[in-house]
Amino acid sequence: LAAELANPDVELKIETDSKYVIQILTTKKNQMEDNGYIGVSNGTLIKSTIASLRSRKGKTLFKWVKGQERNKKATEMAGKALDRNKASPIHLSVPPTLLATGAKLSTMTQAHQEKAPKPMTAMKQRTNRNILNIKDTTQQQFDYIPTEEKIWKSIRHKDIERKTRYFLWMAIHDAYMTGTHWLRPNFKPELQERAYCSHCDEFEDLNHILTKCDTPGQKTVWDMAQKLWERKE
Repeated sequence: LAAELANPDVELKIETDSKYVIQILTTKKNQMEDNGYIGVSNGTLIKSTIASLRSRKGKTLFKWVKGQERNKKATEMAGKALDRNKASPIHLSVPPTLLATGAKLSTMTQAHQEKAPKPMTAMKQRTNRNILNIKDTTQQQFDYIPTEEKIWKSIRHKDIERKTRYFLWMAIHDAYMTGTHWLRPNFKPELQERAYCSHCDEFEDLNHILTKCDTPGQKTVWDMAQKLWERKE
């Protein structure tokens, strides 16, 4: 509000007892913009405030103060505002020239990508199918149904190497170029043939590669994995 009401050409000094507010409007501003404000509480309000500050030509300075005497006036004004029958309008629109649109994929973490709202694309449908398969298999093996949040959290466990976490994330999203991914209409026949396992002549998706294919060597790999798991326990 101060950024909107103050003369945009003069220096503006804002005093607040909230270190959080100072951080999100200064040191954390770029990070939030890069992540598209995904998972940020009051993201719309923060985005609008940053846009108002960015529109100013004069300097904007922040100073942290203890929440005592200096805040009495602000507290009184806030109390009066709550007593009003009609709320004062707050403009949250952001001019296009001041808007940092979208999130930068180069800076987004896996966690942010999972929180980001997405349309129900073909990839999302594949992801949902794999999540359901994980739940069904877990229930069959352990009589327990994990939540989707628990599944995503589990693949980021500290005991799992980063490259393995990445593999699991890609696998759940069915993002590797396997199986039906090769059957795209614009692909040449020799490329579409890669959709099938040369050993079994079945669709060669990750499920087939990891658990179904009886090609020599697969059982050896899983036996080694079991021994490593038992050693960890």
